[in-house]
Amino acid sequence: MKILMVLALPAVRTLGAARIQVELADSLRAHGHEVDFLALPDVYPLPPRNSVDAILRAFPRASLPQLKRMAPSYDVIDAVEGCVTANKATLGFDGVLVGRSIGLRTAYERWRADAYRRFPAMRGRLLGRIPHKVRRRYRLWEAHQSRAHADGFFALNAAEGDELGTVMGAARVRTLPLALRDDHRAALAGAAQSRSPDAEPHVVFLGTWDARKGCYDFPRIVRALQREVPGVRFTFLGTKASSEQVLLELGLESNSHVHVVPHFAPEALPEMLSVATAGVFPSYAEGFGFAILEQLAAGIPVVAYDAPGPHDILAPLDDRLLVKLGDIDALTRTLVAAVHGRLISPEACVAHAGRFRWDAIALDTTRAYSAWGAPS
Repeated sequence: MKILMVLALPAVRTLGAARIQVELADSLRAHGHEVDFLALPDVYPLPPRNSVDAILRAFPRASLPQLKRMAPSYDVIDAVEGCVTANKATLGFDGVLVGRSIGLRTAYERWRADAYRRFPAMRGRLLGRIPHKVRRRYRLWEAHQSRAHADGFFALNAAEGDELGTVMGAARVRTLPLALRDDHRAALAGAAQSRSPDAEPHVVFLGTWDARKGCYDFPRIVRALQREVPGVRFTFLGTKASSEQVLLELGLESNSHVHVVPHFAPEALPEMLSVATAGVFPSYAEGFGFAILEQLAAGIPVVAYDAPGPHDILAPLDDRLLVKLGDIDALTRTLVAAVHGRLISPEACVAHAGRFRWDAIALDTTRAYSAWGAPS
């Protein structure tokens, strides 16, 4: 098959959302398929300056001339949700048009509406709310259009699959997880092997420092765990926020037991995870959760809120690792148990992460393409 991947991001594996299609494309090529990209830098080199500019230069509109020129050469167009809002007739395309979730926009918008009620700081200044609200509504319109015109749609978790199946019909929806590259998983497993059985309690959070990922909950989580496990260390990896900002919002001017790494090279992750004895992931809305999978592959039990995505990863492993959304007390109690090794073993974590392989997902992806009308 000739496949065109479309995404409103640079097609690089260092970006979590883009990583999905980049790594899947590598595996599809290994199976003999031809895969190309139409990505953000191909359409315009500079990102939108503000919310109004984002609407005026929206990716689906800006990319349409190029997409119309390219489309007839491909059997499949596989586009991130909201990136292709035109129908196949407009594109001059008679192949299979596929949509793909990287975190369903409707689900994220429901989380955002709830978060704005609970966290007034997220709302911003009054004058700034109107363009942001318009942009959010426009992005939802893009998402609905991309679903309406797609022959099929890939969901990341069971809850997304159910939601999309209700709207689009079950035959047009496939739920497929994500995976780790074999070399990356092997490097992470090496971190598990190098960890001392007597390692001191050390909790890691892998993710950006924002409300969706639980930044407003972390002050209570950190304080409670420091009371329950004296001497426990915390490392916050990939926050994209400075150490000063994170420590300030944690209510800590400085703390030798809390380490913040705003950015890191992907190849450095295994070594940084080798010191951790437990992970925490208090995300309220998630498509899947690469961070959870990477920590499991490094032999680290991860305690998470029971959101779609984390649920699909952790429930088959040990449902004790999941707690009710926003229940910080339960999260802390479970994290204490994980730190002390009273939950799942590192070996079981590594073995479970090994079930998520791109090779198998690539095969399931091409089967779905064929079911929706692409040549075998």
